[in-house]
Amino acid sequence: MNDSCIKAALLYANYSPTLSYYDDWLDAFEQSDLFDIVSLDICRLATGSKLRKVLKNVDVVILLHSTNGDTLSYLYPLKSQLASRKIPLVSFVGNEVNLPGSPVLEKIDFLRDIRAEYIATQLLEEAGVWLYRSCNNAKVISVPHALNEKTFFPTVPLNQRRIDIGVRTAKYNQYLGDNHRNRLIDYFSHRQDLKSDIDFNQRFKRDEWNRFLNLCKGTVATEAGSYFLQPDDKTMNEIREWIRARDKRAGITIRSDSLLRRLGHMMPWSVRQGLKKIMAKGLVRHEAVAYDEVSFDEIYARFFKDLKPSPVYTKAISSRHFDAIGTKTCQIMIRGRFNDILDEQHYIPVKSDLSDVDDAIEKFNDPQFRENIVNNAYEHIMSGHTHRHRVQHLHRVLTA
Repeated sequence: MNDSCIKAALLYANYSPTLSYYDDWLDAFEQSDLFDIVSLDICRLATGSKLRKVLKNVDVVILLHSTNGDTLSYLYPLKSQLASRKIPLVSFVGNEVNLPGSPVLEKIDFLRDIRAEYIATQLLEEAGVWLYRSCNNAKVISVPHALNEKTFFPTVPLNQRRIDIGVRTAKYNQYLGDNHRNRLIDYFSHRQDLKSDIDFNQRFKRDEWNRFLNLCKGTVATEAGSYFLQPDDKTMNEIREWIRARDKRAGITIRSDSLLRRLGHMMPWSVRQGLKKIMAKGLVRHEAVAYDEVSFDEIYARFFKDLKPSPVYTKAISSRHFDAIGTKTCQIMIRGRFNDILDEQHYIPVKSDLSDVDDAIEKFNDPQFRENIVNNAYEHIMSGHTHRHRVQHLHRVLTA
């Protein structure tokens, strides 16, 4: 490959305007002078003929997180073209966690079948090597999320922001075996001494998300992922079957891996959330509704209490952490490794049992302490953890 500029076919799936990190990665490659990019939206590729032509004139093909994070439906029609290519393939992987609609095993099998030479994991490298060990000796590299400083930046001074704690996120589901995020956010939603704006259902586009963060002095979060990640999705599938067997409600349940669910995936997020509410009361409902009717404690006691965690650390830093850092929004978070990128200079830590949360809030309410945290985090990330740095790293790997 050319050491100065690599010709690359960049595959992405444009199916949602509210998953900002998908757009961040696309922009990062398209704006880099290290790659000469031909971008292909696989949601718009009816056949593989166009892809086949493009692959003849590039040095490498890159699959972004959006091609596999929530579903492989858009990639399957291109499988034979990808498998028969004559050039290296790099695949980023989205949602490296056991999810009913996007199982890990399906992603591993696909990457093995198309003979991916490089797998860019969001996890720590040792976790990625363990997870993808069956993928034909593919080289696993850790390429965690990063800051898009062109989109996420401070516009309102921290002491002038009207919201103390602002959160927009999805609840963690019971089959992950981890309730830390839900408990932390629920705690802050009930604090009467803080002005909070917390919502589990609303999603923002990138510019809206940047504006919202700039209204917030702080936000609360945890690492992404699960301590119980399994390459074969074994426990997740056991939970699904157990819930299905105990569900005596009359009517039809749409499975998370059914064709109907995959068609529904193409709908806007707000439409999907509205349908979920409607189906919760009707004869036709989504499998996820049944999960909402079972408590985390019941699932944990039955499936996770005696289950050994993964043999390696399988939680990771997420794009949301970088978005907050870019806007200089102070983060209160349960202690974690965060891919060994963040430490306690960069966020206000709390224990997983929340026993020291009052101390964390006291620190947060100190304007100078809060200012020091956001400035330390911002300078640290800008020095080596923007998307430009991640693209440079991949370029070095490919040209080594």
